[in-house]
Amino acid sequence: VYIDTGHHIIFKQTRMGKDGRPFIIYKFHSMKIGAQNTLQALLDNDPQAVHDLLAAKVQDPRTPIELSPGVHVENTGPDTFSSLGIAEKMSRMVERYLDPANGILTKRKSTIDDQIQLQNDRIAQMTAKLESRRGVLQAQFQRMEQALAQLQTQQQSLSGIHSL
Repeated sequence: VYIDTGHHIIFKQTRMGKDGRPFIIYKFHSMKIGAQNTLQALLDNDPQAVHDLLAAKVQDPRTPIELSPGVHVENTGPDTFSSLGIAEKMSRMVERYLDPANGILTKRKSTIDDQIQLQNDRIAQMTAKLESRRGVLQAQFQRMEQALAQLQTQQQSLSGIHSL
């Protein structure tokens, strides 16, 4: 698309949504000039083929599991499909990102939350160390002020003796 038209494959548009609020939608540029007319011609000529391309979901047959000779149970494993249309493939891709338990975005959010918690823990540790250090420094400063006061008292006493 970029080579033929100079446009990027995905572009964004602002649309009007519920209550007239604008929202941004990302769209694919057509891969072919006149694609809308081609799609309509395909729909007119072979609507089932277009449906299969976009919405196919052909499940593979389930093979029973043999537990012992002559004893079979239904296979309850995950569904497998021999054919998936574009819509189903997109749906599965979106599910991989948005699944609330194991989705890519859920895991990423969890990772970021863990990193934030670790940083907050480090901040708390540093704050505790700073508070401890502050206490030590304040105690040293107080002792230094007391020593200065004693020195000043001694200086005044010596000055008094010297003047005699």
